[in-house]
Amino acid sequence: MNVRLWFGIGVRLLGLWEVLYGLDEVVCMFTMAVGIYHPATYSAPVGLFPFAAFHIIVGGLLLKGAPVLVVWLYPGNSSDRGEPVDGA
Repeated sequence: MNVRLWFGIGVRLLGLWEVLYGLDEVVCMFTMAVGIYHPATYSAPVGLFPFAAFHIIVGGLLLKGAPVLVVWLYPGNSSDRGEPVDGA
């Protein structure tokens, strides 16, 4: 595997991490709203919503836009993508 393919895998893993982190914040909001978790300083559960939404949106964009980002940062012909070249 070449650098371009590894970069694509890394972008997708970062996107997956962002989505999972956003979902963790949603779970934290839920536990605060239900009363299972009480933070030391009072914070409304809705206060975490912008952070959760940001992480989920950025993660989704990284997952969906990884191929475009990889082509933009690593331009090249089909031989750079790990596809077989005729005569090789």
